[in-house]
Amino acid sequence: MSEFSDEYFRSCEELHVDGKWATIKAQLAQLVDKYVPSKTLSTRYRVPWLTNVMKRLSRKKKRLYTRASRNHGKLRETLWSRYKTCKAEFNKGMKQAKEQFVNNIISSAFDDNDTKPFWKFVRAKRCDNNGIVPLKTDGCMPLLRQSV
Repeated sequence: MSEFSDEYFRSCEELHVDGKWATIKAQLAQLVDKYVPSKTLSTRYRVPWLTNVMKRLSRKKKRLYTRASRNHGKLRETLWSRYKTCKAEFNKGMKQAKEQFVNNIISSAFDDNDTKPFWKFVRAKRCDNNGIVPLKTDGCMPLLRQSV
């Protein structure tokens, strides 16, 4: 960055504001790509009640959507209706699978006297977001919980 700054300040007088910004932005993007580590995250739809039958139905729904969106002929309306029917069937099946999964967790908690899976499920469903504690409040560090 120091090499870039020397060159930039020598040649920045000729550029307009937009050109200066584009130059800085391009350099920062290049440095970020080169030096900042990144991690690719998968965004697949992973839920414990997703069975193989539901996965197949999801793939079928996706194929029908692709075919319906690409088709512009006489077949278009029938493909869209088939897609909508498959989508409704998939949504209904997912709802039933989730209900069955939760019922199995609750019934196993009562039958086996093992409540750990139930509380694990409850904790996963909680949406508490406390955020990040501020580092400074009015110029002072906040007091952390002190042990007595």
